[in-house]
Amino acid sequence: MASRIPVLLDEKTTAGLVALAKREYRDPRQQAAILIWDGLTKHGMLPQDQPSEPDPKAEVLAKAIRP
Repeated sequence: MASRIPVLLDEKTTAGLVALAKREYRDPRQQAAILIWDGLTKHGMLPQDQPSEPDPKAEVLAKAIRP
């Protein structure tokens, strides 16, 4: 189940997120989901690999860009 978590970003952070998303050819919401996923994985809050899914980011990203 996906959850929505509103996050307030200042102008510089928003501009940085949008610029990175454009550089990576992604929607900013998708880019934010990747950054959160990578951060949580780095800090040991999510497993590096999830055998039940070939690409654990795929479901998170799909849910992040749904309206």
